[in-house]
Amino acid sequence: MSAVTTLPPPVSVTPQYQPDAGEVVVTWTLADDAPDGSIGVERSDDGGATWTTVATGLALADTEFVDTSISPGDPIYYRIVRSTAHATTRSDPAELLGPAVEVAIQSTNSPVEAGEPLEIPVEVTNLGGAGTETLTLEITEQ
Repeated sequence: MSAVTTLPPPVSVTPQYQPDAGEVVVTWTLADDAPDGSIGVERSDDGGATWTTVATGLALADTEFVDTSISPGDPIYYRIVRSTAHATTRSDPAELLGPAVEVAIQSTNSPVEAGEPLEIPVEVTNLGGAGTETLTLEITEQ
């Protein structure tokens, strides 16, 4: 009879969007101290229905991976794959929150007559590189 190797999955998987660099830094912690094997990183752009391998063969001492091939605006999930010669396990998926947006409210010095709408231009920039959109808020008397 052979022994069964139980390998706990990596924990504390945290993807963090870096807007200045346009990349995601994924960090994790191993839940075991097995001296052999490697780490891989998988990404899902469809809520976890399918997974793409974005890194393999990372050393056990590695605790982060930088993903530079993301599509801004998409919901993205990451999971860490821990492999040894005898077992493979995967972390729970972790969702990337972001990319973030920057909001700038433009001042207006235009006088507004009583009963007329007040228009306030608002510029919203997707820090993930998807562009800038200018919206106009219109406030009217109810």
